[in-house]
Amino acid sequence: MTAYLEEIDTPLNYLYLIAISVWSTVFVESWKRKQNTIKYMWALEEKRDNIQKSVKREQKNAEYVVERISGQKRKRVIHPNPTGDFLRNLFLILGFGSLAVFTWWIHMKFFNQYAFAKTTW
Repeated sequence: MTAYLEEIDTPLNYLYLIAISVWSTVFVESWKRKQNTIKYMWALEEKRDNIQKSVKREQKNAEYVVERISGQKRKRVIHPNPTGDFLRNLFLILGFGSLAVFTWWIHMKFFNQYAFAKTTW
């Protein structure tokens, strides 16, 4: 076990540690700089107030309801019919599965002679 650790723990590990630390710091800082450059180019800082004040789009299949007891307004998501989803997924799986089997059958029926041709040397 110690021979294994002596081969793994070399002075080059410290050099690698320093190189990775410097590289990751430079990478993160350059990424921040790039983000700020893009913000400046697109003038997002000036538009920030307009973006925050803008009307948010309504979520599909959701409605706001007021609770009777507390009187608080909360969002209620209306979930679609799970039986319909199951049947749709079953239809898709069976349809594409049968298409794959049919394609395989056509290949074996008509093109098998070309795929596995025996060669005589």
